[in-house]
Amino acid sequence: MFDGIIGSAIGTTITLLLGFILYKEKLSFKIIYEKRIVLLEKLYELLCKTNRSLETFTSTFQDDRPVEEKIKEFKKYFISLDRLFYRKKIILEENTCASIENIISLIDDAYKSYYKWDVSRKDRDRSNILMENWEKTQKKVFEEIPKVKKELEKEFRKSLRMNTF
Repeated sequence: MFDGIIGSAIGTTITLLLGFILYKEKLSFKIIYEKRIVLLEKLYELLCKTNRSLETFTSTFQDDRPVEEKIKEFKKYFISLDRLFYRKKIILEENTCASIENIISLIDDAYKSYYKWDVSRKDRDRSNILMENWEKTQKKVFEEIPKVKKELEKEFRKSLRMNTF
């Protein structure tokens, strides 16, 4: 009689422990997915702000502020995007990381091309060549940003589905 009660108590205890362990595992994955969702949302926002500020400082028609002020705003968003991504990329999918690393590199190249052109304006021949390079890199950035945004949207939605357990 006691063997049945002890066996039942041990079985119940084991079941409760396994349930607790599974709940804890599920909770830790849920926390990771929630962090991923917040990160994706913030990266998307910073990418949009970086894109918009790049458009603003490269166009004389969009904003009357001095170029230096527009560049300062661009740098603020771009540096925030870069730092956030490299601090938190461990919780993102590899293909999303590759897309973001690529766009960060392209944006950095575009800014460097702009800076080289801006510094060289006094030398007309060199300035024209650098202006062409600046325009090419800028065009590439503006072509790639929508693709990266789509990638972030895709991973965001995937993470939302996975977070509903």
